[in-house]
Amino acid sequence: MFARLHLVLFSLLMLLGQYTFAVEQTSYKVENIKDNIYRFSAGHYHSAFMIVDKVALVTDPLNSDAAKYLKSYIKKTFNADIKYMVYSHSHVDHAMGGNELIDKNTTVVSHKFAADDLRLNKVPTALPDLTFSDTLTLNLGESYVVLNYYGPNNGRGNVSMRFMPANVLYVVDWIVLGRMPYKTS
Repeated sequence: MFARLHLVLFSLLMLLGQYTFAVEQTSYKVENIKDNIYRFSAGHYHSAFMIVDKVALVTDPLNSDAAKYLKSYIKKTFNADIKYMVYSHSHVDHAMGGNELIDKNTTVVSHKFAADDLRLNKVPTALPDLTFSDTLTLNLGESYVVLNYYGPNNGRGNVSMRFMPANVLYVVDWIVLGRMPYKTS
């Protein structure tokens, strides 16, 4: 009897945990960070995007539902098409849903290690069209984003993104217990 009660309680907790996760993932929020830079939140996950004229550069799609929402939001609010989608790294909790976010004219960008891992792990998302090793600058008129790779971090190919001229730095999962995110050479 006692074991059966524990099993029922455990099952109930598992179901409630899944429900909480589902509810959290459907609460979306967009905040203006500075100038033409915005933060998109899906529960406790975040990505960033920049709007220049009628085009957008977006970072991590997060998941299929979040990506659909963000694409629709950008189109309705800014009447902008997504020119670039940039992966911060290859982990599925940030990279899923890329196919939902892009159009046929979107260039998908990542560090070469992140691209390798997305392919190797068969992540169901849009694969990168453009990769780089150390630094890449993506231009959108007078605004641009500088991508930098500093070496091993949380996942292979994890990069920083510096949105200019607003001078906003965007990084994902850089605080890893037991390690510091820096390059030693």
